Amino acid sequence: MMNGNNELKNPLMKRIKQELISEKDKLRILIETLSKVDIGINIFNTKYEVLFQNQFLTEKYGDLTGKICFQEYRGLSEPCDFCPMIKAIETNEIYRGELKGVDGRDYTIISAPFLNPDGTIDKVIEVVIDISEKKKAEEKIKESEERYKHMLESVPIGIVISDQQGNIYDSNTAMWKILGDDSKESFLLNKAQDFYFSSDYRDAFVEQLEKKGEVRNFESQMKGKNGNMFWGLLSSVAEPTSTREKMYITTLQNIDEHKKAEESIIEERDNAQMYLDTAGVMLLLIDENEIIQLINSKGCEILEAKEEDIVGKNWFDTFLPAEIREEIKIVHRHLMRGVIEIAESHENVIVTSGGKEKTIAWHNTLIRDKTNKIIGTLSSGEDITERNQMIEEMRKAFEQIDKNIEQFAILVDSIRNPLAVIVALVDLYGETEKEIIFEHAGSIDKIIENIDQRTLESKEVREFLKKHF
Repeated sequence: MMNGNNELKNPLMKRIKQELISEKDKLRILIETLSKVDIGINIFNTKYEVLFQNQFLTEKYGDLTGKICFQEYRGLSEPCDFCPMIKAIETNEIYRGELKGVDGRDYTIISAPFLNPDGTIDKVIEVVIDISEKKKAEEKIKESEERYKHMLESVPIGIVISDQQGNIYDSNTAMWKILGDDSKESFLLNKAQDFYFSSDYRDAFVEQLEKKGEVRNFESQMKGKNGNMFWGLLSSVAEPTSTREKMYITTLQNIDEHKKAEESIIEERDNAQMYLDTAGVMLLLIDENEIIQLINSKGCEILEAKEEDIVGKNWFDTFLPAEIREEIKIVHRHLMRGVIEIAESHENVIVTSGGKEKTIAWHNTLIRDKTNKIIGTLSSGEDITERNQMIEEMRKAFEQIDKNIEQFAILVDSIRNPLAVIVALVDLYGETEKEIIFEHAGSIDKIIENIDQRTLESKEVREFLKKHF
């Protein structure tokens, strides 16, 4: 029986030994593997003595077997206040903590109670993970986040993060101040749509954002917390999240003063245009590149074209006759370079859009920028075509008057000379015939005197016309 029992025990013991060897091999392989990935394994007793350390810790700190852990690993004279080994033994639970080693690096310590076969605990197995690089990365991330927050708080424009439903998740200080709220906490309780003066603005903004994924420089009337309306300039991008819900990152600027200034400029421009349009002459601005930049309504009337068909065109190529075009272009280029002085007034022929030639009397001045550089000319032009035609007609009329006066003198002499002869021969006739002849001669003489008087008056009228017209 004894032999039989021994035979039964031997295979069992052999199998148990083999299993123990197998488990030890597994444990050895695990410990060696952890060493290769820079994870340390320690076993301590309650006296803080190092009972075991794996290859990673041995290579890093030397063989510390039998030495005191807090002295060797941390350079302390007393145990750590938060000793994870003691915590693990006291609670019979795994305890995790972080500490800085004597080498200045950071470690995560995971301590687990090491049970004896009788269930008592007098040892701890400890896993040591070097988290220095992780800590550095976390610090960099934290620094980056701080810089990001500082940047957000430093910019003078509002920044807000909201979802498609208008829920607000975050904002910088500028945003809730622009919208008249008292604090960030209070602001986050609102909906984004609450701050639009009209839902039409919000709908148009979101429609563009959903369609294009971004919106740039969207002008909208906004409503502050106190109900005051102001003009805002919005820009936004739609960013997808892990849940596929889009988040809107939106900026807001209060452009109320800018808008008022813009409206004032527009009003001033319209008033200026009104003054230009009420002028009875053409007002024309040509830049250094020969392009028409401004023309008033009188100019459009003279050129027989609409403003949109004139502005932006080359003045010389469009509205000057071909025979004088190049000559006047050269003069313009010399003016722009300051080579010659501008003629304050001159006349030249232009060609209208309808092909009609007109004579314009110009008064010119140079336009300069803030640096005193010549950038164009401003000219007022009067259509003197009809006036020139009238002057020509008057010149011809004066010529005709001169001819008529000259002919009157010749006619008077032609009548007076034969009349003198007739009077001289009257003695050849009797008294009755003399009376008749003298009577008719007197009538003719009065006609001649009348012609002389009218001729004199014609000369006076001619001199008056020449003097005043």
